[in-house]
Amino acid sequence: MTTPSSTHLKLPWLMGTLLLVLGCGQTTTVPPASNFVYDGTNQSWSEAPTGVTKLNLVSGPNDLSAQPWQSANSSWGPIERNTSAGDKNAGDGKAMSMAGQAYAKGFGAHANSSMTFNIAGQCSAFSAFVGIDDEVGNRGSAVFQVLADGGELFNSKTMTGADAAQQVQVSLVGKQQLKLMVTDAGDGIKYDHADWAMPVVTCSSTPPLAIRINAGGTAQIINGQDWTGCSAVDACGNFVNGGFPFKESASIQGITTQEGQALYQTEWTGGQTTGVAAGQTAFEFKVPVPNGGYQVKLHFAELNQTSPGKRLFDVKLEDKTVLDNFDIFAAAGGANQPLIRSFPVTVGDGVMNIAFLRELETPKSAASRFWPTRRQSLRPRPASSINCPPNSSSARCRVRPAQCKT
Repeated sequence: MTTPSSTHLKLPWLMGTLLLVLGCGQTTTVPPASNFVYDGTNQSWSEAPTGVTKLNLVSGPNDLSAQPWQSANSSWGPIERNTSAGDKNAGDGKAMSMAGQAYAKGFGAHANSSMTFNIAGQCSAFSAFVGIDDEVGNRGSAVFQVLADGGELFNSKTMTGADAAQQVQVSLVGKQQLKLMVTDAGDGIKYDHADWAMPVVTCSSTPPLAIRINAGGTAQIINGQDWTGCSAVDACGNFVNGGFPFKESASIQGITTQEGQALYQTEWTGGQTTGVAAGQTAFEFKVPVPNGGYQVKLHFAELNQTSPGKRLFDVKLEDKTVLDNFDIFAAAGGANQPLIRSFPVTVGDGVMNIAFLRELETPKSAASRFWPTRRQSLRPRPASSINCPPNSSSARCRVRPAQCKT
């Protein structure tokens, strides 16, 4: 247990301006502890909006407590925004404070709880202050964890109501999903009122140029490129509906690196084994992206069948069939052969939809990646903004002649 300290937390210069805006760090008199009734009745709560929930991000720091979650749950009443957890009812929290330090923004949670956010590769860092709220006095004990794409980035170890807040600062570069968890430290949930104070994600207002998903496997770096792991439904931003992960150890022909082998040895599959009728969707990836044109590459390898005609399925991009009665074995020329199929697609609803429909046996996907065919955030300059003489050698005129006035 950390010895309580009366020394105020030192804030790094990078957080200074944002903390002033959000109103953190005011010292207050520690309020008297409240009593809460834990009578053994089920007071659990959960919230999971349908579809893919996108964050409303701006370039720079963003107050996470003002953003929508993809899913959230708690063992004791709802998670509150900008107040402590309070009792088991919604809206019954108080102003957040830890060790006499007041915080205006954040989440008032309770063990055991979690919140999941789709950050879509747009964010570079997450920061917060965590601890047990003063409303329970020195009681309560909990562990705070920060995970991204299924991997743990921060673990507070056991904290009690007698401890000062801990500061969290982790990198989110290349991550698709952020998950904030609180567990009960193994001694039950009584008085485990857990604050995520001043939760900030530093982001870009536009997604990365390319999104890469290792279907069924863990995060990988291949040839310097980050691949998001999707080893479970909740490990890749809840981007996939239906199906399940699968793994084989067969050697993939022509792949020389361990990371490359892993990309094709894992897959997302489902259909026949999960009771999906022929012609129906077995699983579907739904990834938030800006509207516009994209190039999509789908990766496959036949890991199980030993002859053609044993596995057939369809693939739809944005509800348009791009692969019909697709046979991986036949198309690749055998088992354990890497295969890539590439397609252009236009997104108009803010979500990239990649659906796999069962025909015979089960569909499968080893990986997928896609990128805009042009930067979605760029807007062409008016022709009058650049003056170029005929046959100009200016780099601006060679690269973007349509923007030049001659």
